[in-house]
Order: sequence, then structure tokens, then C-alpha cells
Amino acid sequence: MEIKEDRSVRTDLNAKNERDFDLHLVTFEGPDDLLNPLNWPRRRKWSQIAMMSAMTLLVYKNSSSNKSDVPMLTNIRNLATLMCAPAAPSILKELSSSDRLDETLIVSVWELGEAFGPLLIAPLSEMVGRSVVYQSANIVFLIFSLVSGFSKNMSMLIVFRFFNGIAVASVVLNPSIVGDMFIVEQRGNAMSILSLAPLLGPCLGPIAGGYISQSIGWRWIFWLAAVLAAGIEIAFVLFFRETYKVHLLREKARNLRKHTGDASYQSEHDEDMSVKSFFTSSILRPVRMMILSPMILFLSLYVSVVFAYTYIMFTTMTEVFQSRYGFSTGSAGLTFLGLGNRFFFSPFTS
Repeated sequence: MEIKEDRSVRTDLNAKNERDFDLHLVTFEGPDDLLNPLNWPRRRKWSQIAMMSAMTLLVYKNSSSNKSDVPMLTNIRNLATLMCAPAAPSILKELSSSDRLDETLIVSVWELGEAFGPLLIAPLSEMVGRSVVYQSANIVFLIFSLVSGFSKNMSMLIVFRFFNGIAVASVVLNPSIVGDMFIVEQRGNAMSILSLAPLLGPCLGPIAGGYISQSIGWRWIFWLAAVLAAGIEIAFVLFFRETYKVHLLREKARNLRKHTGDASYQSEHDEDMSVKSFFTSSILRPVRMMILSPMILFLSLYVSVVFAYTYIMFTTMTEVFQSRYGFSTGSAGLTFLGLGNRFFFSPFTS
């Protein structure tokens, strides 16, 4: 019996070795292959960082305009998050709402979308590459920024803001892209530059949003964010390149199969996992981690409480300074300068 089992094992191993021998394994052409993002010229790497930083700033600024993270598109997002905070009273008045909960929701619902987005963005980036997912998210962000300015009631605006948050790809993809392009010892500089966007957005967003709302109306806060996002997306289309080496090698193997007609060319990263299994695994993994790891669970609860108080403060500042101290909408945005100073200087003093 033992002899038969040994023969069976040897037979399986021989069959596996024969299959591996028949395959043409596709890899990078040596350690200096320019297809590998680690070997890209410095100019190309830092142009990627610049684009990501701009988008990150825009997204966080937009969210701060309403309510009171990592390339060029990411900076834009930071601006978009907070730009409408000083304009919240004007928005409620024009859309015939007196519910203070609405004032909080138009700011905070963004974060709810931002919590759901990574569950789709992360697995998609591993399936089809980072560039396609990043640019698709940018376009979705542009569309919902544009339609937010056409909102006819509070429900429409809140729903559009939610989808704006879902389309924030920089939080998920920026660190991954930096890891694709830089070795461990060089990642600090790139990450520090990308981290400036989330720090500057809560300061610049409300200031810009306050004066835009006061001069040409609150709807232009969203329309200008869409215009800026469009400009950055054009730069992405022209200059942004795929950095995920797994996807690059899959594409290389696919091109070799197409041009040679030889189906034996395979990337070492090719897998037989179905799309459904891949998504299920990717979505359930963070849920399991949060439930089974007490450290992650309590840290998540702590951050939830911090965010709750932060958004209450963001949505209260404008009302307090306008009603109690007679600030204009534009001047109310300047009250966020202190918050921006704290965000900017705290890394240097800690």
C-alpha cells in the first residue's frame, strides 16, 4: 500500500514538472528592465506622485467645503470634501430645509461612501490594474461633483455626496502605487508629499468654498470641483501609467500569446480564481479582521467617535460664527485657518 502511494505521489510530481516545463514563464527582463516601475526614471515617478497629490487635495477640499488622504487627483479630492462647510446654511436655505441633521449629513455622508468604496476599489485594482480603476474613480467623482450642483432638494444632494465619497480612490491606491515605484528606503519622501494633501484640504477647502459661495453661489463649489477634476483627469489620461507589476506581467504574457500564437506564455501571477471568489475573499477579509482582532475593533470604534465629534465641529463652526459674531459666508471659511495650521505644523512638532 505504501509503495503504491509513493508511486502515485511521484507520478503527480512528474506530471506537474512536465506542465511547468511546457510553460513559458513571463517575467521582467532582468533587474534593470524598464517595464518594472521600480526602474522608471525619477521624472516619471515624481510626475505620477504630482498627479496623485493634486487629486487628493481636490477631493479633501471638496469634502471640507461641505462639511464644515495621497497623487494630483487626490489633492483635489481633499478640497472637495470640505469646501461646502461654510456654505451649508445657504444650501439649507435654498433647498428649503431647516433640519440641522441635513447640515451634518451633506458633510459627513461623504465619509460613509469613502468607507464602502475601498471594498470595491481594492479588489478591482488587483484584477484590472491600478490605472484603470484610479481613472474610472476620477471620472465618477467628476460626474457626481457636477450633478451635485444641480441638486433640487436635500435628498439629491446627500445621495450625490455619498457617491462622491465612494469614488475616492486615492486613500486605497496611493500607498500601493508608491510601493510599486519605490523601494522601501525611498518611500518616505513620496508618502510625506502625498500626506500634505489631507492636511491642507481642511484649511483651504472651507476658505475657497466660503468665498465662492458668497460671490457666485454655492452650486459653483461643486461645478468648479468638477472642472478641476476634469483638468487633472486629462493629465492622468496623457501621463499616468500602470504601476502594478502583476498586471504588467499579465499584459506582457497576453501580448506574447497574441503575437506568437503560443498559449504556453503565462505570467507567474496568473490565477484560476473566479471573479466571484476573488471579490468574496477581498470583501470578507477586512470584515473578519475587524471582528476577530480586538485591536482593530477597538481602534475602529475610537476613530468612529473621533470622526463623529470632528464632523459635529465642522458643521457647527459656520453657524456659530455667522449667527453669534456676524461673520459673512466668506469670513466664516477663514475660521478653519486655525485647524489647518494645527494639521500642517503638528507633524513637525510631534
